[in-house]
Amino acid sequence: MQQLNFWIFLLTIGTKMSKKLVSWEDIREDFENKETSLLLGKGFSCAVWNRFKDSSLYQEASLQNNGGNFLLPEDIKIFEKLETKNFEKVLATLSTTKEVNEILGVQAHSELLQTIDDHYQNIQRSLIEAVERVHIPWLKTQKHKTQVLTTVKKEILKYQNLFYTSYDLLIYWSLI
Repeated sequence: MQQLNFWIFLLTIGTKMSKKLVSWEDIREDFENKETSLLLGKGFSCAVWNRFKDSSLYQEASLQNNGGNFLLPEDIKIFEKLETKNFEKVLATLSTTKEVNEILGVQAHSELLQTIDDHYQNIQRSLIEAVERVHIPWLKTQKHKTQVLTTVKKEILKYQNLFYTSYDLLIYWSLI
């Protein structure tokens, strides 16, 4: 049976965040069966399905023969200049750039703002379609339901609240 490895950063309120990664197994009892919340992000998704990694999504979104939206050469240049394959970072940078330009009164340059919007929308659509194409197939999760999804369901039901910041359907499927 494949075991899922959950890793978290420990945060102590009022102090600096520890940079030491600890195994979930080592701290589980400190949090279980209490009125606590659990935050799962993209790392959880990647632990289950490797194709959710930034590099995989970026590669998929860059393919022009994918039958949908793809990253344009100008979009790719933005990723390269920011030295990342992280869509959130690029989208946040474009959004901030537009906001700053508006604050500084660059509204007169509506073409610039429209260009930023166009790239934002294309990158966002490319990401959505890439996630759709690389998402773990439902039938594959059913083959492993007793291993992965059952384990996930058992764990997440121990918490009062669950916050999930990833693009996939794994958490939802585990609750079925």
